[in-house]
Formats: sequence, structure tokens, C-alpha cells
Amino acid sequence: MRRIAVVLALLVTMVVIPASPAVAAIPAGLTHLGNARQVIVVSGTSWGSTRATLRAYQRGTDGRWRQVFAAMTARTGYGGWAWASQRVQDTGQTPAGTFTITRAFGVRADPGTRLPYRKVDGNDYWVGDRRDPRTYNVFQPSASKNRTWRISQV
Repeated sequence: MRRIAVVLALLVTMVVIPASPAVAAIPAGLTHLGNARQVIVVSGTSWGSTRATLRAYQRGTDGRWRQVFAAMTARTGYGGWAWASQRVQDTGQTPAGTFTITRAFGVRADPGTRLPYRKVDGNDYWVGDRRDPRTYNVFQPSASKNRTWRISQV
């Protein structure tokens, strides 16, 4: 199966890209996207902002990026933004950086994504227990009684 290269680029407008939202949102100037064909750009107005704008793009056969949905209002962490490599859990900060999306999930049936998709339910967990590096920030399909992570940290 051919995997779609999707990159989530979280950018802080004031610090990383030009101040003009129209210019800031175009991924053509981003040099770290590799061979991605689809990009989601989330931009805020400052490192402390909790509101942002989300834009989705697709690269055409001519290599040019085209916006595929209207800009959408987005919410980020209550603590603003921090570079992913410097972000600390429980600070309420949204990680800034470039991330590859390899899977999709949701509470409804697969909407038709080409990515591997999982319909989640009440038995699924995204573990936040920093004391267990094997499962920290890793999806867990159940909470078995033999688990090594604390359920209170989910």
C-alpha cells in the first residue's frame, strides 16, 4: 500500500514565518517538507497565543501548493507554544515543529482516509505516564491488568 506523505507543520507566525497571515500560511517557502504531498499548517500570532489558524494544502503535479479548505479557527494549548524538543508535559503548551502523520483515528467510521484508520472507543488510551517510557505518548488499545502504565495518567 502506498502511504501518503502528510506533514503537520505547527508554526508560530510571529517567530517563524512572516507576519502577514496570507504569506505566512503558504508552505512553498518551507524547506523541510521533503516529498510531502499534503500539509497542514497551524499558525498563531505569538508563542503565548492559544488561538490559531489552520490551513490545509495539497501539492499539485506542477509542484505548487494549493489550499484545499478554507482557513479554520483552531485552539492550541492553554500555555501557548514551545518547540517540541523543549516542551514539557503538563505545561499546557502545544509542540511547535514538523511532524509526520502516519495514522488516523476518530470516534466515527473511517471517512475514507488512505492512512491506517482506527475507530476509537472507551477502551482506547493515549498514555501520559512519563514514568513508563515504553508507553508514554503512545496509543494503547486497552488497559490490561498487566499494563506498566498508571491509568490515572491517561
